[in-house]
Amino acid sequence: MSGSIPCSVHDLELFRQSGAAKRIPEEVTAGGDSGYQGLHDELPKHSVFVPHKATRGHPLTPDQKLVNRELSSIRIRVENTLAELKHFKILADRFRHALELYDDTFLSVVALVNPRIARRVLAAV
Repeated sequence: MSGSIPCSVHDLELFRQSGAAKRIPEEVTAGGDSGYQGLHDELPKHSVFVPHKATRGHPLTPDQKLVNRELSSIRIRVENTLAELKHFKILADRFRHALELYDDTFLSVVALVNPRIARRVLAAV
């Protein structure tokens, strides 16, 4: 994406500033990478997952490592899907068209990408 977001802003802080927490229905599970430590405080009524982080003097337990591996296998699918979407320049770059066209544009790209992802998922099973 274009450089409209300063790199020095923490992921969770960007989430807070976006106001997205108010728009996520309670029945939706929210998650993120380790940059979202504390997300459960922002979404107290939601099911939230973020990987465990080791701290100085407190290494991860084998159970925490297992949970992190499971979360990683979920997150990699999301990251790969985002990469697929970004193959389309209209989504990878700044959207320079009428804002009213964005939803239809996004849905059109998703309609092209979804069958590819479904084939990849089925091949992995």
